[in-house]
Formats: sequence, structure tokens, C-alpha cells
Amino acid sequence: MKFEVTVEVKSRDVLTKRGIASKTGKEYAIHEQIGYVELEKPYPLEMRIPVQSPDTPYAPGTYLIDPSCLYVNRFGQLQLGRLKLSLFSVVPRGTK
Repeated sequence: MKFEVTVEVKSRDVLTKRGIASKTGKEYAIHEQIGYVELEKPYPLEMRIPVQSPDTPYAPGTYLIDPSCLYVNRFGQLQLGRLKLSLFSVVPRGTK
């Protein structure tokens, strides 16, 4: 059996949150896209996908959660690390 979780990205829009870290006083920015994850629910669930830069968003399409972001932590439990997506299929321009 193969474990696959799909995430649909519908837009290249990136949400950016900016702030100042309370401990260091340094500015930070968090860039995210909205996606929809297919779990064993009646409908896809909205989620936020971290992106490195607002200039490099994921293109609209369907992605798989990359197995490389799963790891076993120091307590022997399976855990999800930094989210990585692998392209599964692209939405052709002009169709959405």
C-alpha cells in the first residue's frame, strides 16, 4: 500500500505576515499560500503552505506531500517536518 496525501493549490497568491521577534528584536516575514488537503473527510480542508519567498509560489495544480519531510523523532514517533510538495499535475492556464 502506498501512502499519498494530495494538496491542491488554486492560486499563486502569497500571504505575508511580518513582525518583530520579541526575544531578538529582529524583523521577520512568513510567506504562505492557501492549499486544500485531501484527507479522509467529506470535503478538502484548507491549509497554509509555507513558501521561501513571495517570488517563488507554487503554481496552481495538484501536489503530493513529499515523503522526505517525514521523519522519526527522538521518541521514536513519526513526525512531519518542514512541508515539501512534489508536483502531481498542473492546472492548464485559462481553465480555472
